[in-house]
Amino acid sequence: RYQFSYEKGNSYAPIIFWIAAVFTPIFGFLCDYFGKRCIFMLASALSLLLGHLFLGFIGDVHSSVAVPVTGLTLLGFGYALGAAAVWPSFGRIVQQKYLALTLGIWACIDNCFQAVCNVIVGALTKNYSVEERAMYTDQFDDARYFWIALAICTLLSVLLLWYADQVQLDNKLWLPEEMFRRDVLQEGEDSTQKVGMQPIPAIDMDEEVGEEVEVDVNVHDEGEKKTEVAA
Repeated sequence: RYQFSYEKGNSYAPIIFWIAAVFTPIFGFLCDYFGKRCIFMLASALSLLLGHLFLGFIGDVHSSVAVPVTGLTLLGFGYALGAAAVWPSFGRIVQQKYLALTLGIWACIDNCFQAVCNVIVGALTKNYSVEERAMYTDQFDDARYFWIALAICTLLSVLLLWYADQVQLDNKLWLPEEMFRRDVLQEGEDSTQKVGMQPIPAIDMDEEVGEEVEVDVNVHDEGEKKTEVAA
């Protein structure tokens, strides 16, 4: 669409991954602090959808370089939001003893999905020569429709997950981490105050010592009695 050479296209492609690398930990902290992970997932799906629509239907060979850069930036934010919200959510849903297994299965599914997507995109891409690429701009149109369809499916999946979180998961994905939850912090402060207000019982050392001495004397007297009887 923009008639970029392979060298120029390769120079712009890493924008997606640089943005994802920088903003993923930031979005991860926001997920821990505010919770509302389904909103972050929804923002990821919308960002991916807008990015593919932007690259697929906006601008042409005469457009400014800002047009494709904007589309790539949207894709980068979509990747960052998704990675920050999806992966940590498993720890809130799955039991701790099955967490590593769950993450391994999810990584397997993710890798297989990406491999299949590469095959599908390669099959949908038109095999133009260099001359034909200069004449036509629809080489990747079918692949763009495929990515747009996947983004829409992701959007619908997030909405279903949001509903399931409210109905079956007791809003586990909506709540922030315990260290940032105000109700948990307030309960901790109240319990600390209650413990601090309880008086410490006084210990009468003389009484305890006296009781120990009396017990020792009684034991000694009983021992003497037993000795006399034996004699």
